[in-house]
Amino acid sequence: MASGVQHERASTRLILFLQPLLLLSLIGLAIAWGLEYLPLFHSLLLAIGLVGFLFGLYVGRRVTPDLDIDEVITRQTRRYLNRHRILGWLWRIYWLPYALYHPHRGISHVPLIGTLGRWVYLFFLPIVITYWLTWMSGPQPWILLMATLFWMAEFAGQSMQDLLHIWMDR
Repeated sequence: MASGVQHERASTRLILFLQPLLLLSLIGLAIAWGLEYLPLFHSLLLAIGLVGFLFGLYVGRRVTPDLDIDEVITRQTRRYLNRHRILGWLWRIYWLPYALYHPHRGISHVPLIGTLGRWVYLFFLPIVITYWLTWMSGPQPWILLMATLFWMAEFAGQSMQDLLHIWMDR
């Protein structure tokens, strides 16, 4: 079973490996669009998916399956408490109900299901606001498609980090 330090190093290495590939893909998309190999709409969809996935990798580095530990402060929470005392306590208070409800290594360590639980817990309000703003601007299918793609890609990036974490625990 890996320690918190090992989890964090592996998570960082995953980002350091994938981030240049994703950024090069974005540059390639811009070039393909500029050379008119791809229509603007397809380029935007792919770019939104890549950015959402990269965002999910970063979120997954901080929102780990170990947030279900209620009696111990995780490395991420300790870092927040040391750097930004008030934000650290707000982070701790925000995740405390989640930690109290989920026993450690319970459903939060089940691939995809645990990620989905943390994803909904963290992003329910932003997702609702996104779709509400999209609806208020006029229900245009292409905007709904882009918003859905972003949130799905974010979930995929966060899932990749969680799968790495769970794999290291076995």
